[in-house]
Amino acid sequence: MADNKYAKYVVTRAMRPKDFMDEMAAGFMSMPPLIFLNGDVPVKGANQFLEVTWIWAEGTAAVNPKRPPHSHDFDELFVFLGSNSKDPDDLGGEVDFWLGEKEDAEKYHFNTSTSIFVPRGLVHLPMIFKNVKRPFLLVTVGINIGKEWGIIGKEWARTKPPR
Repeated sequence: MADNKYAKYVVTRAMRPKDFMDEMAAGFMSMPPLIFLNGDVPVKGANQFLEVTWIWAEGTAAVNPKRPPHSHDFDELFVFLGSNSKDPDDLGGEVDFWLGEKEDAEKYHFNTSTSIFVPRGLVHLPMIFKNVKRPFLLVTVGINIGKEWGIIGKEWARTKPPR
């Protein structure tokens, strides 16, 4: 496949950043997220972020002071996908997801397959997973991310602090 004209656009092996498996993430993830695109790695010029995570258990994201609610200089998309083949709308658990900050913060509660578009500059999270009865997927896409994320050495890291 490496000799094919468009092979450079096909990512068959995800990056698995070990630094994501901190105490917070280990509560609801059984393995690091699968990162298929991270800026220009491994696809030169992609400038996108694509992460896929299986949610296996209850837990909370972005309440850790090292990963607080934050905003980005790029748009972000969160997609929650249930794994019930008889009812794809059934998420298999419940999610509380916050948009905004301080007195403008709004909590969204859902138990169906859902997508959330977060425009650049909008503070988002925390996100709480509850009553997980069946694993579901969380797909996160950063759109035109610029230089905010990247690979430093061999490990995944933020190149800019969250706002």
